[in-house]
Amino acid sequence: MCTMKNEYINIKEVVQAKGLKSTRSIRLEINKPESKYISREVKVNGGISYEILFSSLEPELQQKLRENETKSTALVPLNYQPPVVTDKARQTANHRINIVKAALEHRKKYPTQNQADHEFLELYNTGLFLPKAYKFLGSISIGTLRRYIQAYKKTGNAECLLPQYQTTRQG
Repeated sequence: MCTMKNEYINIKEVVQAKGLKSTRSIRLEINKPESKYISREVKVNGGISYEILFSSLEPELQQKLRENETKSTALVPLNYQPPVVTDKARQTANHRINIVKAALEHRKKYPTQNQADHEFLELYNTGLFLPKAYKFLGSISIGTLRRYIQAYKKTGNAECLLPQYQTTRQG
């Protein structure tokens, strides 16, 4: 934003301050020969935009833009709702974290991670080791196990192991 009289301001900021939905009416006003605004064209990615001289705006609009400049903009939209985590998703993450912790513990007993991971999966995929997790999740592959471990090591919490699929309701 600019508060200097000889600076130009993007028309998108003017539109926002006026409470308009698009820049069309402002662009039409700018392109009239007898326009009340002093403007200039600005090249932007793939086209042209316009800037208006701040001092040519209406006094009440200038005041509104100055007030908006001093307010901090919220980074989170007002209607933002955090994603809903279902009980099933939470159970899935808990079982995954149990598998990860058991696999990391299992790695300590073997000289190589590869050998440890393969041995662990043989045990797990029989359904006898961590039977609740196996019953809930089923068998997993070496790639899945390593993805779980990598995600856990990166963040250090179980939230990274929540299922990432999107659920929507119809009707």
